[in-house]
Amino acid sequence: MVVIIRKFYKYVPFPKNMATLTPQQLAEYRRDLDQQLRKGLLTPEEHAEALAFISGEERATQKKIIIEEASSEDLETIVPKLENRYYRELFGRVYHPELDESLANEVLVARANGEVAGALWYAPEPSPSYRGYKYLDILYVLPEQRGEKVGTYLLLALLKKSPQKMSLITFAWSNSVEFYATHGFLRTEQMEEKEGQHFQKMILPLTPECLNLHSEEMQVTPYDQYTELVEKGSYAPDFLTRFQQQVRKGSERVFQDLEQNPSTVFIYRKAGQKHGLLRTDSDRK
Repeated sequence: MVVIIRKFYKYVPFPKNMATLTPQQLAEYRRDLDQQLRKGLLTPEEHAEALAFISGEERATQKKIIIEEASSEDLETIVPKLENRYYRELFGRVYHPELDESLANEVLVARANGEVAGALWYAPEPSPSYRGYKYLDILYVLPEQRGEKVGTYLLLALLKKSPQKMSLITFAWSNSVEFYATHGFLRTEQMEEKEGQHFQKMILPLTPECLNLHSEEMQVTPYDQYTELVEKGSYAPDFLTRFQQQVRKGSERVFQDLEQNPSTVFIYRKAGQKHGLLRTDSDRK
């Protein structure tokens, strides 16, 4: 275990101050351990032992996150404050109804250990052009709560509130495109600009029809759109094959079950939830 101890010394003395590690540092240790295993610097047994140790630290430091529909009180107090924080961060000003017309009419609020952490504004099929989609207008997490999976849990809550035949669509701020991509959202070529900020249309296809339509528009095979994302993650060697097989099935039954739908696996993985495609310890990291 010398190699592992050396890696833990990278940040803080081992094991005295492990409780002070951030989720990002724990995630980096996971990647380092995976690399050491591939290089033969760790045995499979040492690798498994180290992962079990880190998982325990994650459970010890993880905040209790609760996602709920905004109450009438939230809509009068918390939601406007979060909305103004979002607009200040992006545009340097507060929300203005004449400038910021929105299609969203429902809000989910996230609380971490009882403290407000963020919110998600959305609307199901807000206009004919969004038929078959649930529109995600804004996902905002307070800066001090970022890195705690608040955004992931907001997306998971939205998924579970969505009819299985309704895919998700959003215009992602340029700084958040990578966040959505790592959660399984697919990029499109459509861009919008507002007050100097750029937004890219992205979709999370929850039906075979939506996935195939997007693939035709982008001129790629359905599963090729996810290959790069899978290759960047530390999945089991056969995960990509299993993922491609699930996409090829393309049956309504598979796609209607969120815990089997290939497009949802990335959100479920980040949230630490069970999913039919997450069969090994490597898949679930």
